[in-house]
Amino acid sequence: MDTKKPIMKKEQQQYLLNFLMRNPETVNGNSQLPATKRLWTELTEALNGMRGVRMTQKDWLETYKLLAHRAKAKVRTQRASIQRTGGGPPADICLTELEKKTINI
Repeated sequence: MDTKKPIMKKEQQQYLLNFLMRNPETVNGNSQLPATKRLWTELTEALNGMRGVRMTQKDWLETYKLLAHRAKAKVRTQRASIQRTGGGPPADICLTELEKKTINI
């Protein structure tokens, strides 16, 4: 049995990150506050109305957390590569624009 989740479209990812940048309280604040719940409902409806994958509010939040975790891990790897001793150039690890946005939220 295949339990892989469908992959979201790039447009959905861009919309998600742009929305969270405009409304940082959605990820930094208390998710139980009525205003925060309303924002997540609005975001979920907008994302599910787009072409691509459809998920619940909880799944969209988990998706954002996974994106943030992966981007931060890439930055950690990049920093470790730069600080490594022994000479030689650091590993060529570049962040995409979407990963940069994710880290800035």
